[in-house]
Amino acid sequence: MENPRKSEHAEVRYEADTGFVCLTQIGRLEGADARMIIETMTAYHTQHIGLSEPLYMLIDIRQATSMSPEARKIFAESQKDLSAEQRSSDSQRRLAIFGGSFALRSFANLLMEAMRLASRAFGANADAGLAEWTVKVDEATARAWLTEERRVYLARKARM
Repeated sequence: MENPRKSEHAEVRYEADTGFVCLTQIGRLEGADARMIIETMTAYHTQHIGLSEPLYMLIDIRQATSMSPEARKIFAESQKDLSAEQRSSDSQRRLAIFGGSFALRSFANLLMEAMRLASRAFGANADAGLAEWTVKVDEATARAWLTEERRVYLARKARM
């Protein structure tokens, strides 16, 4: 596991054994936290995975409380900065969000859908490069979903 990058309300680390980028949110996510998350996620994707490959991200919201409007805007607008490689259908991101209250898990679903809509507004090609996601109650179920997504992708890639 690579040393985690931290901000006041977030920690991001790369798990070499699983190939997952793991995010833990603590408290209210602010704009500075969102910028650090995006920068770190992009760096790990470039350095460890390769932009032409999917990014598998495990997001822990067990300690999360909320997200500022600035942070939501930064995440939504980050969609317009995706490279052509990141927008290819093969490099779609897979996000498994887990933990938190029912309200936070519902909010996470709404935020992901808003990001999909924002990406279209910024001229993205349909759903190219956008994330597939799931919201689970516990970490084990979230990890199992990501592991299966990765297995299916690698099997499909091996057949090509």
